[in-house]
Amino acid sequence: MTASQNYKTCRTVRHSQHHQPDLFTTSPGPFFTLLDLPHRSQLQFITAKIMAVTTLSLAVAMMALFAATVVRASDGDPLQDFCVADESSKIFINGFPCKDPAKVVSEDFTFRGLRHQGNLSTSFGAPLQKAFVHEFPGINTQGISWARLDFAYPAGLNVPHWHQRATEVLSCQQGKLLVGFVDTNNKLWSTVLEPGDITTFPRGLMHFQLNVGKGPAFAVLALNSQNAGRSDVGASTFGAGVKEQILEKAFGLSEEAVKSLEKFFSMPHVQESSGVEVM
Repeated sequence: MTASQNYKTCRTVRHSQHHQPDLFTTSPGPFFTLLDLPHRSQLQFITAKIMAVTTLSLAVAMMALFAATVVRASDGDPLQDFCVADESSKIFINGFPCKDPAKVVSEDFTFRGLRHQGNLSTSFGAPLQKAFVHEFPGINTQGISWARLDFAYPAGLNVPHWHQRATEVLSCQQGKLLVGFVDTNNKLWSTVLEPGDITTFPRGLMHFQLNVGKGPAFAVLALNSQNAGRSDVGASTFGAGVKEQILEKAFGLSEEAVKSLEKFFSMPHVQESSGVEVM
């Protein structure tokens, strides 16, 4: 071998020893690349691959968790056959603690409070009788509740309201009811129900029912939450102590009109008619 050839060979060997390919831009097969790298670079290569796989796995897990959170639109699933609510417990949780199974009886799973017509002399003539978890402990953790609505004649009204935690399905049992809800585009969806008809009010949207028949009416309804929550448009706006200046400007009302509405919606019998629990 000539001196010139020997010099070129030495340069090639030294260059290959010191040259480290870019782990993130070179694209030979992983097996070939790993064998071709010095020991230290092999460790770097393996570490980079592990970090990339770990990051991808965490991203997928977070996306799955987010999707599960968004899709859920009702109460969580129960973790046992039943969990009769123990309202005497001092433990504060999301829902109610379970009653000792040894003390549970068959009547815990039955509610008999909706047999009779409600008091039609309420302010709006549409008394609501509830079978929510407070009245019916057997539905605790079951993600459902029930109620009865009676409507006075003429024009008994279940005032505009919404449920923060549930979608509602209502069935007309007697009479004629004008029902409707308003969506987030401020569009009204409305119809008239007769006995046997069923309608739904999507979760969180303002809705109402009005007796438009020739006599008393009544309906039953189900909600996909054991404690659906309820806020009435009037009571939550004018009966909650919102600063008067805000109400005057928001609704274009005079100071006197706002004070009159505040007085009306703060009366106990109006709050009771609106489904507000007055202590």
